[in-house]
Amino acid sequence: MKRSYARLQIRQLCRSGLAGELIMWSLLPALRTLIPGDFSGFLWLNPDGSVSNTFAERMLPLELAPLSFDSGGHVLRAALGCASVEAGTRESSHHALYARIWHEDRSGGQICLYRSAHLKPFSEQERADLASVASYFSFVKCARENLPDESLSYRDTDDEAMLVVDRRGAVRLACNQARHLAMHASMNSINDSTIGSISDHVSKTLAAACNAVDSRTSSPRAETTTFSRVTRWGRFRVCAHLMRGEGHDAMYGIRIRRQEPMILHFIRAMETAQLPPQQREIAVLLAKGASNQAIARTLAVTNNTVSYHLKCLFQRLGVHDRAEAVAHITALPVA
Repeated sequence: MKRSYARLQIRQLCRSGLAGELIMWSLLPALRTLIPGDFSGFLWLNPDGSVSNTFAERMLPLELAPLSFDSGGHVLRAALGCASVEAGTRESSHHALYARIWHEDRSGGQICLYRSAHLKPFSEQERADLASVASYFSFVKCARENLPDESLSYRDTDDEAMLVVDRRGAVRLACNQARHLAMHASMNSINDSTIGSISDHVSKTLAAACNAVDSRTSSPRAETTTFSRVTRWGRFRVCAHLMRGEGHDAMYGIRIRRQEPMILHFIRAMETAQLPPQQREIAVLLAKGASNQAIARTLAVTNNTVSYHLKCLFQRLGVHDRAEAVAHITALPVA
């Protein structure tokens, strides 16, 4: 993806109107396209500076758990991970780049980018690039107590993994991706007050899946139970089946797949369609059901300009109307 398109995608994701927890799965990879790094994370901050929620692209070993977000030394100690750098402790592990996000003159969050120590440190240009998109992140609001809108349309993503668990929901075998998905399918908030109960929340979710298999039939070996879990992080499809054993000795396989709101897939799929910037802006508004007049007001252009770009968009996609254009882009795969 071109850097200019990465910047546009970041802006469109931040202004999608969805809660920040839903868009981080797409937003942080787009940010790392603009500013290459190994992994990244985002912190939502309360008015008093404490952390209200945390998203990290990947989990790390416990010894890399501290998550620092400013030189003031506030640390969220979490067994997950977008961090391994605390000033004066692990500078040898990763280079770090931070940017504070402001909401109405108060700190609302922080972006954290990390790069392995054997690579070049973040340059001044990369620091400027991060500062240039930081204002877009001001639109990334924490969902607080609300779950995603029930009217949202979802589709499957490639984020999928399997765990092997016992009847109590204790994890016996799982990769980091599986643990990452299980955590987000089980919890709405990850912060100082909840970090100690991650295992309990995950076990409760997984045990419920095992119990659902047992309740289906007297011969659960032939049964697979599938259900959805909705948290602030999105919707997760949980599929469980009995692998071997019975009663307390039973072992279960549980597959978790993350689903995302359709508009997020749509925004990323426009890269596959290779649409120019103006047509991408219009396509997103089409997907949201905006009229020509609404598009003109949003983009501060004339109705004639909108009509012209719509015609170009339809020609480029080989379609004849709005519905076909949205359906065409939605059906495209994403990188």
